[in-house]
Order: sequence, then structure tokens, then C-alpha cells
Amino acid sequence: MSATPRTGRSLTLKAIHDRCQQDGDCLLWTQAVNGGTGSPYAWHEGKTVNVRRLAYALSGKRIAPGRVVAVTCSNPACLEPKHLSPLTRRQLIDQLRVKGVFNRPENNAKRIAGARAAGKLSMEIARSIRACDTPARVLAAQYGVHHRVIYDIRNNTLWRETPLQQASVFALATAPNPSRRKAELPA
Repeated sequence: MSATPRTGRSLTLKAIHDRCQQDGDCLLWTQAVNGGTGSPYAWHEGKTVNVRRLAYALSGKRIAPGRVVAVTCSNPACLEPKHLSPLTRRQLIDQLRVKGVFNRPENNAKRIAGARAAGKLSMEIARSIRACDTPARVLAAQYGVHHRVIYDIRNNTLWRETPLQQASVFALATAPNPSRRKAELPA
């Protein structure tokens, strides 16, 4: 028995506008949004699509390859045609920086926790984090990192403790190599 592909309803521009609510000069999507970005999403022709991109395309405007459809207002759920603009990812990031989205420390810590933690922590601090029983959120506040960084350190996915770091250089140089079948030199 072969699986048949899921097909679904096609959204039209009118159907999209029917699912929106006017709020000042913005047309806000009232259905599902992405939890992280607030971008509107819907089911269209058998798959989940970004409604902002779909509305822009359905309005007869062309989206060049490598472009994302971004809002020029400060509301990520807005679908007002005047507020939609195709941008490169670089332009989008620059626009978000101007709005202050990338300048918020709490957003940066969540987005690039490992990279930020690398500048704030050291291997000695990571070892002390692994050794203590203090709750992760308390340590996170103490070191100025996201609590997930503390969990990752304790799980050895950040600030990994490798065998080379655990052993001294002298111990590695004098340790016998089990892969070679030579007689060991007398001590």
C-alpha cells in the first residue's frame, strides 16, 4: 500500500485577508504564528508555508531568489502589502539591528549562547561548574550566561573536557602506545 501525498486547500489573497484583523495601519494575521519569530504560518497546498511570503507572491509581486519577505513595520504578524518588502538576509539582520532586536542581551544569549559563553567562561570555570551542585539558573545568573549553557557544560557538550586536557603532556609522551607491538624500554 503506497502512501498518498497530503493535499490541502489553496489559500487565496481574499482568504488570507479574511483571517486578518485591521490594527491601525497594520493588517494582523490572527491564526498560527511561529513561536520564535512571530511570523505567520498556514497550511497551503499540502504544506506549511510562511503566509507573509505567500501573500506577497499572491499579490502579483516577484520574489527574487535568496530574498525573504520582511515587514517594514515593527509587527512580525503584519501582512499589510505596503509593509512587506523583499530583503536579503543581510538587509533583514541590519534592519533588525536598527530596531534593537539583535541588541538585546537576552536575545543574544538565547540565539548564540555557546559563542557568548566562550567569551565569559574559561575551562577552569567550566570545571568548577561541573564539580558543584548549585542549580543551573543560579550559576547562569552568577556568570552572566543562559541557563542552557550551564546544562550543556554539565553534559560536556560545551567546554568539552578532552583526554588531552585531562592528561599532562609528560604523561602522554611517556605512556606506551598499545597499537605498536614493540618491546617497552626499561625504565
